[in-house]
Amino acid sequence: MKVGIIVPYSWSYRGGVIEHAEWQARALRQLGIETRTVVGIDPPGPMSRLLHVRLGRK
Repeated sequence: MKVGIIVPYSWSYRGGVIEHAEWQARALRQLGIETRTVVGIDPPGPMSRLLHVRLGRK
């Protein structure tokens, strides 16, 4: 079985949805299920700083 997880939030900034997708994919892989996760990313720049007031991933 193959499972695709689509996350409509930015990977650049932590949050509950991102963490849930990571843990869900990990659990499915442990069961032998092939998973792919598709997540957006915000490039560095003034617009990203405006939209995300806290620091992103290091």
